[in-house]
Amino acid sequence: MKTTFKMLALIVFTASMGLSITGCKDPALNTHTCSFDNWNETTAPTCTMAGVETGTCTLSNCDNTTTRPGDPALGHDWGEWTISDGYSIEDGGSEEQICFRCDEKIPRALLSIIKLLETQEGTEANPAELKVKVDLGDMKDGSAWQLLLAALDTWEGEYVSLDLSACTLEEGIFTTRDVWNDIPKGIEKITSIVLPQTTITIDFAAFFGSANLANVTIPLGVEIIDVRAFENCPKLTSITIPDSVTIIGDRAFRSCGSLTSVIIGNSVTSIGNNAFNGCTVLTSIEIPNSVISIGNYAFSGTGITSISIPNSVISIGAGGITGLISIHISNNNPNFTIQDSILYNKEKTEIVLIFDFIIGNLVLPDSVTSIGDNAFIGLTGLTSIIIPDSVTSIGSGAFNGCTGLTSITLPAVNQTFSNLFGFPVPSSLKTVTINGGTNIANNAFWGFSGLTSIIIGNSVTSIGNSAFYGCTGLTSIIIPDSITSIGDGAFRECTGLTSIIIPDSVTSIGNFAFWYLTGLTSIIIGNNVTSIGNSAFSRCTGLTSIIIPDSVTSIGVRAFEDCIGLTSITIGNSVTSIGSSAFNGCTGLTNITLPDSVTSIGNYAFSGCTGLTSVTLGTITEENFSTTSFQGNLRLVYFVDGGGAGTYVTTNPGDNPIWTKVE
Repeated sequence: MKTTFKMLALIVFTASMGLSITGCKDPALNTHTCSFDNWNETTAPTCTMAGVETGTCTLSNCDNTTTRPGDPALGHDWGEWTISDGYSIEDGGSEEQICFRCDEKIPRALLSIIKLLETQEGTEANPAELKVKVDLGDMKDGSAWQLLLAALDTWEGEYVSLDLSACTLEEGIFTTRDVWNDIPKGIEKITSIVLPQTTITIDFAAFFGSANLANVTIPLGVEIIDVRAFENCPKLTSITIPDSVTIIGDRAFRSCGSLTSVIIGNSVTSIGNNAFNGCTVLTSIEIPNSVISIGNYAFSGTGITSISIPNSVISIGAGGITGLISIHISNNNPNFTIQDSILYNKEKTEIVLIFDFIIGNLVLPDSVTSIGDNAFIGLTGLTSIIIPDSVTSIGSGAFNGCTGLTSITLPAVNQTFSNLFGFPVPSSLKTVTINGGTNIANNAFWGFSGLTSIIIGNSVTSIGNSAFYGCTGLTSIIIPDSITSIGDGAFRECTGLTSIIIPDSVTSIGNFAFWYLTGLTSIIIGNNVTSIGNSAFSRCTGLTSIIIPDSVTSIGVRAFEDCIGLTSITIGNSVTSIGSSAFNGCTGLTNITLPDSVTSIGNYAFSGCTGLTSVTLGTITEENFSTTSFQGNLRLVYFVDGGGAGTYVTTNPGDNPIWTKVE
């Protein structure tokens, strides 16, 4: 073989340098050295053979040719493995790959699952044992894995222990489904499984809802346990996560209610949100020094009462660990510190974790600037908390489940209480003090019926839309001089309020701001209010008198509609327009004096005021005086000779009074 190779090399080399050849068509050139050029492909390369090129002598009248290797062999372009016709789970069969270029086929056998199982009973006490050595493919439709599950589904036995350690799988991804909540048939019969040694990722929801899975062997080499990989495996009792794993995904072991033992390998850097949430009998866990982050609720709902946080951890999510009695950190921990049963970041500006046994009153230090999501979740023993002015943000659900909390002092209210406490807000909470911030957010206390007392600090300048809507238990409120605006529906349906003083600092009262305050008997409107919104005091049936200051220029639509207890009203000298139905249905009014400034009276403004016997009007044009503004013929009389500005009286008040002008 070596001699042959040298000879071939010599020939090729000599041809490339020129040859002394006889046999040309031209006798004069019968002996010359050929020089080859003009190489052309004469044989194309195939999957297994290189191509061939032919060269021709460049001298005229010489037709000598030679060849040389062309482009290298292309190699096979294999398609996906496909199951051959005739395969059955009873008898087995084969699958094949086909080359797209040359149609060459490679067959291989597929195992007969039934034949391997039919000799075993597969009871809970004595599950069938199945050691499989096969290429599992991509584990999706048509793969050997799916055939295996189909065989288990039709098998008469109920429990099987699978050893897949010798199996191979595509790209190292162990998966079981395309849709996470579509639990594959057959998987519920697996009680124990040894994963393939080639596994790199345990895929999304791979064993989600595996009802009988009790034992899993995860091989060294697995790097990722993906989201929901083992969620809701109620019989899983223990898990050892090898040192190769770096990520435990969100909800990876959530609601594994029998899980009592977890060993986390020394390469894990991230424990995802809810990773072990709901593992109720898990009482201890050792977090290795490799872990950098612990996600939201990672160990919430477990039996863990004590935990050590290694120095490597820099992030612990909201509600990361609930039910704690103690937390251990080293004295030189660079990221956290503990004070009064609370785990803070090193600077004590952020609350990280709180021990569940906290009871009574809690005063946070002035260093705190933020409170994270669900920070105080489930602290049923907490009765009072004072949050300092230094706090600029409070996370969602911060006080969710604090059912014993009776009072809270906040630096600001820039979100809804249902967002802070969950819905409904606990009925125990009665008193809220706001000692900072500039505004009370829209819907801040919406529907908070248990609130009886609210103290608003002097820094607050605005009360948002529907801020106290439906706070039916609120009996009194002091609006500070700092408030400049009261939003739409701000105190709507606060039926327990009996009196309100709107300070001079307020310039506008929003639509429906005090709508349906049936217990309200007294209100004082400040001297800088310029507008009273639509339906602002509508249906305040207990209100008996109202003084509208001279600063007000407009009274909105239905502003005092159906205030049936109203017997006295004074309208300031700057009001220019009275909206439609503004005093409609105020049956207790007997007389009304409109100042000369009023130039427009809307439709039905005083309609339904069936008790009116005297009305004093200024100068109003016909187009700004509706025929329905008052009951009866008042408008008609006003615009006839001798009418106009003045006082009009009737002796038959009701639905259709006859008015005359007082001379």
